[in-house]
Amino acid sequence: MRKSLSLALLLAASLGLAACDKKAEEKMEAAGNSAAETTQALSDAAKQAGEAVEEKAQALGQQASEAASQASEEAADTLQQAGEALQEKANEIKEAAGGQAEKTEQQ
Repeated sequence: MRKSLSLALLLAASLGLAACDKKAEEKMEAAGNSAAETTQALSDAAKQAGEAVEEKAQALGQQASEAASQASEEAADTLQQAGEALQEKANEIKEAAGGQAEKTEQQ
């Protein structure tokens, strides 16, 4: 009778431990799945952030290019205006010098 009782208790304890192991194994598997999902979510978020940064960099590059083009056009206009102003002053000086030369010759 003692052997039967001991054997029954041993069997019950083995089944109990086996049941606990399955729960622990399931918990570990669930935790592993959760970690994998979290890693995938982080990977997706990093990819989206990288794409957003790339788009922003392209937009800023386009804006910088447009600003440089506009500045170049403005500089060219300014240089042309300065050249025209210098030419006008040179003509005025020539006219004034020519008028002075005529006055000197008449005297």
